[in-house]
Amino acid sequence: MEKLSETQKFPTYKKTDDFEEWMTSFQTWIENKIYAELAGKVNFLLGNTCLPDIAEYADNDAAIAGGLVAGDFYRNGGDPDIVCIVQ
Repeated sequence: MEKLSETQKFPTYKKTDDFEEWMTSFQTWIENKIYAELAGKVNFLLGNTCLPDIAEYADNDAAIAGGLVAGDFYRNGGDPDIVCIVQ
């Protein structure tokens, strides 16, 4: 399957589609749309996402006060422990 162009929309799945082809298309979409923006912070692997150590902050303001900048990740430490992006 060809690599998706930058302007292509999210690949929607229909029951009539071949699931493996759709997964390949979806993975390519992720690489094109997300990976470039998060390079070095998140590595997307087919079927697996690996995250580096992520600091815990109560909220966005606390993360900024702790030295994070817009686009950085932090955990909120709650239950469930949610990964957030500094705004």
